Amino acid sequence: MTKMVERIKEVINPRLDQGENILSIGYFKQGLPHLLALITFSGAYALKTYYLGVTSKRLFIVPIDNITQKIENNISDVQLSNVEMKGKNLFVRLSKDKKPQKFVRTGIPELIGIDIHEFEKVIADSKK
Repeated sequence: MTKMVERIKEVINPRLDQGENILSIGYFKQGLPHLLALITFSGAYALKTYYLGVTSKRLFIVPIDNITQKIENNISDVQLSNVEMKGKNLFVRLSKDKKPQKFVRTGIPELIGIDIHEFEKVIADSKK
């Protein structure tokens, strides 16, 4: 587990309900289409980085500053009923009135210290 994943867990843990545990962490980007972002110089900064923590009930959205790699303060959470995984894309409905936001799975699991298959399994199991 990387230091960043440990920090993400430290930030989420105080927000958990009694008996709720973090089951998995995912690494996602949001912004320009991923390929476009990769081929443009400014694209690296146009994509917003997120670590997403999932429990048996909720998804926690933890934004990361792309330059400083610091955890930002605007952490939010949604019920898993508002989350859908389709391939590398995770769709999250943050509000009933708005269309779902798209998060794109990215990163090499060995380098970022997460098991993306475990993350996907937790999301899939929540739909059963």
